[in-house]
Amino acid sequence: MDGSATPFLEAGEPDEPDKDGAPACGPIETAVRGDIARLGELTGIQPSLAATAASLARTLDTGEGAQRAMLARELRETLRALAEVNAAEDAAARLAAELSSPLKDERDA
Repeated sequence: MDGSATPFLEAGEPDEPDKDGAPACGPIETAVRGDIARLGELTGIQPSLAATAASLARTLDTGEGAQRAMLARELRETLRALAEVNAAEDAAARLAAELSSPLKDERDA
């Protein structure tokens, strides 16, 4: 894995409809894809986490009973992991920018 950015299917972008002609995305999957799209470019393990989240959301849209509760917990954890990776990358970028900026001499002020 080279860590390069990978685009993810945007919210609302059509998938192939299922064999019965049902909509490509249900409401949970549509919302999850929108959340993922707002993260921007996905790097590292984020594409895998995003695909997992979309798959879990699709199953939640069609699942029932106890399976839904288990899938909802797993989806929540997957989205949390996606957000944590994104936050860590943002923090690293801010630190790199701060470290690469010139020092200011207070006597020059």
